[in-house]
Amino acid sequence: MSKTRKDNKPTTGNLIAAGGIIHAMISNETRIAVIHRKRYDDEWCLPKGKPLGDETLEQTALREVEEETGCKARITSFAGTVRYLANGTPKEVHFWNMAVDGNCSFRPSDEVVEVLWLTPQEAIRRIKYPEQKEILRKVFEK
Repeated sequence: MSKTRKDNKPTTGNLIAAGGIIHAMISNETRIAVIHRKRYDDEWCLPKGKPLGDETLEQTALREVEEETGCKARITSFAGTVRYLANGTPKEVHFWNMAVDGNCSFRPSDEVVEVLWLTPQEAIRRIKYPEQKEILRKVFEK
């Protein structure tokens, strides 16, 4: 993991973001939240986003999860980092495993239009990005 400056920009020059893999037991089965964003080429993905102000990456991940899924969550462990090019610029997204910590009250927005709670295998099939599929495989296929 690269070091970050106070403004949350990594010293490597990469863009940086944080997100969560939210786990919940539904009908005795592990499910994870996957979001549907029409604004970004009609994609299904994990909730994530960029830091605001002096947020730590963990704070960013928790805020983004709540904003995009309507769920308060708590971090249970670090899941890993994915790297890819975003419009030609290297980007790294740090993901944490999370548990629902209270109620979920999703409301569609301009950014996220739907949240589904899928099994890990269903999520891997539905998610658009290979890097996110791979991190789910690493977390759930141990």
